[in-house]
Amino acid sequence: MKKTIIKDKMKNQVTFQNLKESILDLLYPLRCPICDEIIVQESIFPGSNRIKIHEKCMNKIQTIDEPMCIKCGHQLLEEGEEYCSDCKKSPHNYEQGKALFVYKSEMIKSIYSFKYSNKREYAKFYAEYTYKKYNQWIKRIQPDVIIPVPMHKKKKKKRGYNQSEVYAKELSYLTGIPVDTKCLKRIVNTKPLKELTTQQRKNVLKKSFCSENLINKYKKILLVDDIYTTGSTLDAISEELKLKGIAEVYCISICTGKGY
Repeated sequence: MKKTIIKDKMKNQVTFQNLKESILDLLYPLRCPICDEIIVQESIFPGSNRIKIHEKCMNKIQTIDEPMCIKCGHQLLEEGEEYCSDCKKSPHNYEQGKALFVYKSEMIKSIYSFKYSNKREYAKFYAEYTYKKYNQWIKRIQPDVIIPVPMHKKKKKKRGYNQSEVYAKELSYLTGIPVDTKCLKRIVNTKPLKELTTQQRKNVLKKSFCSENLINKYKKILLVDDIYTTGSTLDAISEELKLKGIAEVYCISICTGKGY
């Protein structure tokens, strides 16, 4: 009897959520995260009722598929290879990383709009595709919490939001894993890192993050970010988290470079 009541409650919650999403879709139509045009049901990517993107646009972007680097998740060219050129050169402080898309052409535009043009709704697509592709991996590693890569408070105030935090909350909704946006802070307002070498990035990011003592709070963390380049940011954060008691750090990024 008790199990039946719980199941009925869960069904009602799902039905209410579906109704809520349908109403929101009518009031605020979802837009494709690639072309930004309004999505109609007939044009969405086939194989899933949840992932909202035009089929023609999905075919334009390069997803990360096997073979991929077993450490950072970069796309590899050759079957039988285990590590990308970056991971062969230097070790990382996190256990394992994954990524969704190669950072080029349409995905560059999509991420730019997500970060700088207030297209926060794109996070829904990124999270749903993450869930579709990596849900079994997430279940296997069993993270206690999702932590977004933090922004410095001045930068967040200027932009109005942290894109990694928006993505983390959407992923939390799908996986049921809680998000913690308070335990990790960016205490140094670093300049853009894209023009720096790997070593320069490491030097700049050293001591840029500060975490509270987490030894009795979490053991495994899933760290999420928008773009993975050299891994310097995730390495700096992983080092800080492990100094504060975390045993294992795993990472997911929306986009990554080729890393051949």
